[in-house]
Amino acid sequence: MFPEKIEEAFEPMEQAIQLLQQSLDTSFLDAYIENGENILDDFQVRVLDGVPNPETVKQLETLYHTIKKIDLAPEDVRRLSQLLLLKGTRKEQLQANHQLTPDGIGFLFVYLVEQLTNKSEPLKILDPASGMGNLLLTVLLNLETAGYKVSGYGVDIDETLLAVSSVNNAWSQANIQLFHQDGLQDLLLDPVDLALSDLPIGYYPNDERAKGFAAAAEEGHSYAHHLLMEQAMKYVKPAGFGLFLIPTNILETEQSEFFKN
Repeated sequence: MFPEKIEEAFEPMEQAIQLLQQSLDTSFLDAYIENGENILDDFQVRVLDGVPNPETVKQLETLYHTIKKIDLAPEDVRRLSQLLLLKGTRKEQLQANHQLTPDGIGFLFVYLVEQLTNKSEPLKILDPASGMGNLLLTVLLNLETAGYKVSGYGVDIDETLLAVSSVNNAWSQANIQLFHQDGLQDLLLDPVDLALSDLPIGYYPNDERAKGFAAAAEEGHSYAHHLLMEQAMKYVKPAGFGLFLIPTNILETEQSEFFKN
């Protein structure tokens, strides 16, 4: 059950995204990003070369006027964005590794972080494969509510997913810095207290770069999730932790011996 104000904001938000998708003749995610950027620009409709047309602009302004009056807390914004993304991406199928991390997983991570850390000390968190950023944003906002002073760092190679994350972070006023790069490249990042991720499952195509990791396979492509865990822990302080969502059979695959090493 969602708070009434989230339900109240959902319909005009969905309508605005649909209007932009039709007007710009673009994908759902691109329309979602455009809508988010309009909201961040004080609910101003961006017009380029006469698109959207004046009629659509007027419709959007009416919807934005409705949304602007709804008092949404940061966690409300996150939950609203999650609902919109879940519904929108049902129509435009995403590959499994690009899908949102469910709230049930996110809240489990929040609980584990609370058990492992001290809220009296600032906390820096890294997600080396953040995607649309729902896991990192869920953890950060709920830790802030619990009294933590926390900052986050998200990394992803996919520009569209990172843009979705960026508008959600900005609207919810989350203290998260994003890096558009391969998560297995060197990161310009000071050591963090905690790494976490809902890891993408599959093979990493760059065998040359994979050779620099202890978890790399001796022949053929290495598992990306093995390499990302090793990479993330390189940036965690000696007394820090790593929390990762991984396959249940991770120690039983043909590459498990390299991961165990």
